[in-house]
Amino acid sequence: MKKRSIDWNHDYSTGQWDGVDDNYQWARLAVVGGIISVAGARSVLDVGCGQGLLRNFIPKGPQRFYTGLDISRVAIDGVSSDQPEEQFICANLEH
Repeated sequence: MKKRSIDWNHDYSTGQWDGVDDNYQWARLAVVGGIISVAGARSVLDVGCGQGLLRNFIPKGPQRFYTGLDISRVAIDGVSSDQPEEQFICANLEH
């Protein structure tokens, strides 16, 4: 399979990923958040988090931690969080 090169920073800065918060995505994220809640997970690693939409669907509270990992600095810089139990890391998972 040929690997496609994507400039994620360019795509986020030009708004190509603005539509990921449509109804289909919200439904999918609600299901994933429900599974996390039922499982009683205390920490979540969201690989390919983009702008961190999943964190809106997971339980908040003491001793619950969310880490978002994405390759795009632009996506992560667009996230606002004042929660000490949330962190965002810009990194390439392959490296």
